[in-house]
Amino acid sequence: MDESAQIPAPTGAAPGPAPGARRVRLPKPVLGAILEHARAAAPAECCGALIGQGAGADERRVLRALALPNEDASPARYRIAPALVRAAEAEAALRGLEVVGFYHSHPGAGPVPSATDLEWAWPWYTYVIVDVSRGLARAWCLREDRSGFGEEELVGGEGAT
Repeated sequence: MDESAQIPAPTGAAPGPAPGARRVRLPKPVLGAILEHARAAAPAECCGALIGQGAGADERRVLRALALPNEDASPARYRIAPALVRAAEAEAALRGLEVVGFYHSHPGAGPVPSATDLEWAWPWYTYVIVDVSRGLARAWCLREDRSGFGEEELVGGEGAT
């Protein structure tokens, strides 16, 4: 394993990523920006797009977190306007990158997907969920059959823009 350590799972959380799980590189400055956004948005959930490389690959590299407004301004759910998702895709494409996923916070709850997350997620994206109070993050991908989420291996890394 390289020098970047896996971001720790919270105590009492479900087991970590299964062997062979997709690796998601999330540089510390990008994670820091996500956590800062989460703290500023609390007690509502924050949300945003993960811009990077490797959509559809065994490894994704997040290079930027693009903060987006939570249309619901709720502590229990987030909603990103479709026009903002398209704008994020266009901005990423201008840089030769892509939207590889989305992030959001769970104020007062652990960084594990909720029933609402299961209902609204798409299986081809990475979802980084942060626990604001403990400063923890975990990455997830919805299974193709939509039966639940599989945890992805979240590691630090270089390359933030």
